[in-house]
Amino acid sequence: MISTLHDERTCSVDTVTEELGRGIKCCEVALSSASARTWGSKIKNAQKAHETALRFVHRARLSEHQAHRINQRIKHLKTLLEELNVGGGSQPREHLSKLG
Repeated sequence: MISTLHDERTCSVDTVTEELGRGIKCCEVALSSASARTWGSKIKNAQKAHETALRFVHRARLSEHQAHRINQRIKHLKTLLEELNVGGGSQPREHLSKLG
């Protein structure tokens, strides 16, 4: 679902925005999933989207509007990742019972 953007310098703002949207969707699916396999793959994809977007923002020359748009999505994705408690690479306690 998430493509890996190999060269962030040649990516467009729209491509990165779409990538962030897919990462957000992955988090939403993970939050509602009872499957450990689904949960893990969606989180991994969301983390990749977040990391790619951060690299892109630091390398690209963006207008104020573009930077604002991308930064809003980055913050939203980061909030969802924090809600899933994946900062330390472990599964959140509240989801462990679902994962069985």
